[in-house]
Amino acid sequence: MLATYTNLVETENLGVEFTAGGRVIRAVDGVSLGIGEGETFTVIGESGSGKSTLALAILKLIKIKSGKIFFKGQDITKLKESEMRSIRREMQIVLQDPYLSLDPRLRVGDIVKEPLLPLGEKGDDKVDEVLSLVGLDPGVATRFPHEFSGGQRQRIAIARSLISDPKFIVLDEPTSNLDVSIQAQILNLLLDIQERRKVSYLLITHNMLVAKYMSDNVAVMYSGKIVERGSAREVIGKPLHPYTMELLNVTPTKGFMERIRKMEFIQEGEIPIKGCRYANRCRFAKEVCRTTEPTLKKVSQDHEVACFLY
Repeated sequence: MLATYTNLVETENLGVEFTAGGRVIRAVDGVSLGIGEGETFTVIGESGSGKSTLALAILKLIKIKSGKIFFKGQDITKLKESEMRSIRREMQIVLQDPYLSLDPRLRVGDIVKEPLLPLGEKGDDKVDEVLSLVGLDPGVATRFPHEFSGGQRQRIAIARSLISDPKFIVLDEPTSNLDVSIQAQILNLLLDIQERRKVSYLLITHNMLVAKYMSDNVAVMYSGKIVERGSAREVIGKPLHPYTMELLNVTPTKGFMERIRKMEFIQEGEIPIKGCRYANRCRFAKEVCRTTEPTLKKVSQDHEVACFLY
């Protein structure tokens, strides 16, 4: 009997908490989303918004406080690591920094095979295939990471994510540490792989241009909450939440990274205890915004926003 499910990956009211300086920080707060087969779902937000924490929680690489995670219709929230082993081959990640994510002591071939080790598989026959798929000569398998440029290293990291034939890959800022001239090549490579392998992506980024180029659907995250979500066409083309508008205003051009850095630091007392978390930064804030937390409201077929302006 074939399994039936609407989305490849789903979360229901997912919550992740950390303790820092005696305070409890709700890094992910009640996030619900669905990622379809073969689609790119992008979570966009500034540093500290909780988007990378959300991705790690979905992969069950960090502990969750509340909510549920579903993969191919199965509730995997409380599965033990031994029970997750067969599922892990279908869920992989490409990390942000290709200079830190590759073990400098290992040859490329051994790095690419890493995801197969817990499964007890050698994978020698697959290394050449995935290296070729990412545009590298299979001969590089005997070399070490320090012999390659940043773009080539990221291709190696992508090859590693593909070795186990996954259905779902998290892309955590996959081009942000690369030269601008290389970024487009990597994005086009990822789209080509998606077309060939029918893989689903969860893309994490702060760059609206990357989101627009890559995404089918988008969620905008601020201080652990989804404040706007929908099709990329709607959210990026017709932004409704003031925070989404702010992100669009800092994309792309001269001074972009400097402006993003200015947005990165959430000052003590900036996040209200009650009400909308963005209220103290919002030029449209009203009294209700400071006393009541808005929930996502459907404003069109492919567009939801958590804001009292709508």
